[in-house]
Amino acid sequence: MKHWLWGMGLGALLSANTLVSAELVDTIAAKVDDEVILLSEIRGQVNNYLFIIQEESTSQADYEKKVAELLDETLEESIETKILYREAVRFAIEVHDSRVEKSLEKFRVRFKTEEEFMAYLTKAGVSLSDFRERERKSLMAGDLARTKLFELQKEQIIAESDVEVFYNENKDEFTEPEEIRLRQIMIRARRDTVERKQAIAKLNQLREKIIAGADFEAMAKQHSQDPAAAEGGIIGWQKRGQLTQAIEEAAFALEKGGVSQVVETPLGVYLLRVDDRKEATALPLQEARLNIERALRSKMASEQYDKWIDDLRRRSKVRIFIK
Repeated sequence: MKHWLWGMGLGALLSANTLVSAELVDTIAAKVDDEVILLSEIRGQVNNYLFIIQEESTSQADYEKKVAELLDETLEESIETKILYREAVRFAIEVHDSRVEKSLEKFRVRFKTEEEFMAYLTKAGVSLSDFRERERKSLMAGDLARTKLFELQKEQIIAESDVEVFYNENKDEFTEPEEIRLRQIMIRARRDTVERKQAIAKLNQLREKIIAGADFEAMAKQHSQDPAAAEGGIIGWQKRGQLTQAIEEAAFALEKGGVSQVVETPLGVYLLRVDDRKEATALPLQEARLNIERALRSKMASEQYDKWIDDLRRRSKVRIFIK
């Protein structure tokens, strides 16, 4: 059922401003038993993402392909929601009005004014009461899905052999990354200014004193303009990816006790010292076991959930009218 929209011609669905055409005559996109899914419902959900797709697309053809895929996925999600809602009714799942209103309010705040919000509903072809009822049904479906997945997770039994196989096949995921305990002396100065040149010269002088034996912490307390100056410039343990690129490259290149050259960033200039290092180490199986069991249990439950949904769909009368 992929690319179900191509037969309609995307030109009929896209307007000049990249929104799915509001001028398109509404029609039934699909039915789940007697529950109807209108094209306007799908169109309304998709519109919010079209500008993002446009920015990410490399060509008009790429854009149209991604829009068609999104519409296809949205229709499938709507069908699944209808099926789940029917089951939620069967299991007497209820959603309090306050949750519906809270969810509605989260959506409403995307718009600058109430008029814009109501205009959006009009364009999507739904009334406020219709929109509220759709949200209630969606929340009921979501509650049932989460409950079912949680129950399936509890039912899964993970064999020790499966844990060991997963660990051996994914050892890169069970490695404690390299860390450094970092201090810094920072002076604020914008690029290409006299103040920047003076700050660089000052830090070079401080570096010479530190290399000659001066205390880095005392220098930080006296000269640094960073909030950590009062604590001797201590930043603490840092992993790769937690620092700006220039500081990370300079800091991780240092040995324990090493002091960097002056490092420049848009905010200012820095001297760095590495107080201690922890090299990357493999996490033992015993320490990784709990996370592995959770991952396997989640994977197995997801597979069982998909089978459950497929079974519900086979027992439903699903008809798609847009090919």
